[in-house]
Amino acid sequence: MKKNNFLLVLFVSLVFSSCNFETVFNPDWNDPLENFFKEYTSNAAIENHAVDEVFTLDLNNITYLTSENDVTVTFYLRNPMNYVLTPSFELKDGTDSGFEIRQDPADMGVIYLTYSQELLFNRDCSDKDVSGTVGLYHPETGRTFDSYSFSYRVNTEPPSIQRAVFQASSASGDERKYIVCFYLPELNNDSMQVHKNDTRIIYIDGVKKYFNGGKIF
Repeated sequence: MKKNNFLLVLFVSLVFSSCNFETVFNPDWNDPLENFFKEYTSNAAIENHAVDEVFTLDLNNITYLTSENDVTVTFYLRNPMNYVLTPSFELKDGTDSGFEIRQDPADMGVIYLTYSQELLFNRDCSDKDVSGTVGLYHPETGRTFDSYSFSYRVNTEPPSIQRAVFQASSASGDERKYIVCFYLPELNNDSMQVHKNDTRIIYIDGVKKYFNGGKIF
């Protein structure tokens, strides 16, 4: 019996010698909650975004912006302290111009990013990528909050063909040539730059034909 008591005392001694008595008898149960509430009550962060001027273009259901006008993206913040922020934006390739970004003075939980029509048009004629990252800075305290990255592409939908005109040369037999003219009323000089590569396929008698260098194959 004495041996068992000795072993019990030894075991208890070993347990308590390896513990911090302050944390054992006074655990800080609020520490995880404190960190949680600190994150969600004293920090600002963008939680989601939305844009109205969009359309779905391809079979992969990718949503594109249009380059016909300025386009505004709205960002919705978690901002419980109503910080007056200085937002910033940079395109993925490092471009830091061609847009305007501001916090809504009437609603501190909203930021607006407006792409200029000129920027969208230039991207529509090149790589089409207008993805980027929004930064959040609070000048009063000098704090920088978590950034927010998102992806968008610009690819304006081409105008619909309204009618076609068929013409034939005066030659006969195998020498006879046919010309098909499509009426695209909205294709001015700017539109031609945007849509010059959009029309690639035409169906003739149900057979898919491809445009290449002004010819059909």
